[in-house]
Amino acid sequence: QLENVLYARLGKVYSGVRRGADATTHFVVTMSRLRSNQVFVVGDVMKPGSYRVSSAGTALSALYAAGGPTDNGSLRSISIKRAGKTFGTLDVYDYLLRGDASHDVRLESGDVVFVSVHGPRVRVTGEVTRPATYELSRGETLADIIAAAGGFTAYAERHRVQIERVLPPPP
Repeated sequence: QLENVLYARLGKVYSGVRRGADATTHFVVTMSRLRSNQVFVVGDVMKPGSYRVSSAGTALSALYAAGGPTDNGSLRSISIKRAGKTFGTLDVYDYLLRGDASHDVRLESGDVVFVSVHGPRVRVTGEVTRPATYELSRGETLADIIAAAGGFTAYAERHRVQIERVLPPPP
């Protein structure tokens, strides 16, 4: 966008500045150096602490710098706090399973990325594409979890799904 603005403005003053084969003057705009922001990654992450991330850095890049969530950390509810208030919430499953980084906010100096303890989890095994343990988000159904697991393989018996629930012992 900056190149377009410069061509338009400089073209009014200098006759050789224009796009095309008949132009006598050309230029290129590049970024030489990005400033960095000091952010904090805390909670259930491998290496909590203060990190310097580029000014183009996002919550995902800060999370990566901190080594990611621990086994107890959530991937579904990561809070980004700015000036003491929650500025955004990141669900890493959106990025990992669907390639959707639209909720991955750009960070500013002083921002805090907080990873809470994971919520309820479910283990999916058997004839699915990606058997694993998945963290549930509020309102998710069995169909949502099967979709997160990549769906059934060709060998799955779809009419026979077994669900086992482990309950805590009674008080």
